[in-house]
Amino acid sequence: AYADLVNPKANANDPGNRGTLTDWWTHNGFSNTGGDGGLQGNEYARTSFMNNNDLGSGRDMHFLRRGDGTVSGVEIAGTERIETDAVVCNIDLPVAYRTVLGGLERPRAARRGKFSPSCLLWVAGVRGRPPADAAHHNIHFGQQWDEAFKALIGRGVRMPDPSILVSLHSLDDPALAPDGCSTLYALEPVPNLDGRLDWSQVRERFADDLRSRVASLGYPTDVVTERVYDPLDWQAMGMERGTPFGLAHTFFQTGPFRPNNVDRRVPGLAFTGSSTLPGVGVPMVLVSGKLAAERIDAYAAETAILRW
Repeated sequence: AYADLVNPKANANDPGNRGTLTDWWTHNGFSNTGGDGGLQGNEYARTSFMNNNDLGSGRDMHFLRRGDGTVSGVEIAGTERIETDAVVCNIDLPVAYRTVLGGLERPRAARRGKFSPSCLLWVAGVRGRPPADAAHHNIHFGQQWDEAFKALIGRGVRMPDPSILVSLHSLDDPALAPDGCSTLYALEPVPNLDGRLDWSQVRERFADDLRSRVASLGYPTDVVTERVYDPLDWQAMGMERGTPFGLAHTFFQTGPFRPNNVDRRVPGLAFTGSSTLPGVGVPMVLVSGKLAAERIDAYAAETAILRW
């Protein structure tokens, strides 16, 4: 699993944890719920959904709460109010506590926890087709495996011989690119903002290195359009420590030790995303959405407040 690259310390030092995560992905992974995400009709008409796009837009927002602490809505920029009976919050959990839940003490892991490495991401539309043996997802491992972990986690610097992921979405969906062209998604794990790198200084050099590495592997790199994302970009999108991978999967931040997706002090609020249960990775984040829906359903049954 690619999480071995973005959570290398946890997986290298704790084989049991690695096995647990693999079990999650292989036995409790995601299934296709259809284009509507499984929500039917007006089932969640009285539930507000907040995500990092709301926070990253720079608008000042916070939750409205009744005297007993229950959620009653969302206020945006001090003027716009959205009344609701429940809120599903996809803002990164540590950021949510510090911003929209200002005044509430964050869970211990969100205050003093260890965060996953971040990533440098290059996405591009390019002229040309990928190598004949390329798959949708392609992991290209570096040779200095142990030294990579020491650099990334221990010293907070770039891996000396980076492992990278190259995904080719247009390979399976040709409609994503014009004839004779391809989409590229190239990702290199890098330290989060707790590391020792000044991204305002190294961004362009590292991005050029990543482009060159992708080209050396035989992928087309004649760029038509492109974007690069580094930890400062992830931070601007509302990601704690500038990492899109949330709290690291160390033993005491996994399973029951991870911040819960509900907080008894704020009835009617449910969290979803990578820093709550069950954890990091597309399958588990999708599971977190299902768990959040179940928490809202339970809240509705217990309180008879929600009207659907």
